[in-house]
Amino acid sequence: MKLSPREMSLGVATLAVVLGAGTWMWAEPRIAALEELRDRKRESRLVIERSEQLLAREEQWRGRLASLREKLPSYGAGERVATTLMQMLRGKAAAAGLTLLRDTPQNERRVGELYEVSIVYQWEGSLESLVRFLYKLQSESVNLDVGSLSARPASGRDGERQLKGTFTVDVAYTRDAAAAEAEAAPPVADGGDATMRGSE
Repeated sequence: MKLSPREMSLGVATLAVVLGAGTWMWAEPRIAALEELRDRKRESRLVIERSEQLLAREEQWRGRLASLREKLPSYGAGERVATTLMQMLRGKAAAAGLTLLRDTPQNERRVGELYEVSIVYQWEGSLESLVRFLYKLQSESVNLDVGSLSARPASGRDGERQLKGTFTVDVAYTRDAAAAEAEAAPPVADGGDATMRGSE
């Protein structure tokens, strides 16, 4: 059987289309995978660069952390920190002209070597007194932070504009070494056994 030049060219063209389509179907997933690999490589390079920058600044961060730790107040083992802090905050509020109506201390939390306690306050006063109080807290105390604040209009005296609301003060501090060791030590199960062991 003899093929005409036209049939021959049609056959070659069909074969080229089939080979091209097969090559594309085979290569497309590999090309997509290669592009994804390049993107991942680029992202990994960026992560490595950022990590290296952070590591290069490690000493600077350690220095800042050490200076902040030195500024944190330290309390003894049996000391009731929330009571001391509430008295101090009441003094700051009174100096700023803010009235603290009620305070509710939360439970103390230990975070690594640091301790935290949150105190929820209901307050009343003018906008100016609130701003003075918040400014005092932020500028004078490295360990105090107002975590949340709400305010709404309140009835004022003598036409004064008053606000009332709540805020939460988060306080960070340390305990002295003896307090930390006492807290970490396992409790003695039975006092009688400990006395007998001591006398033996």
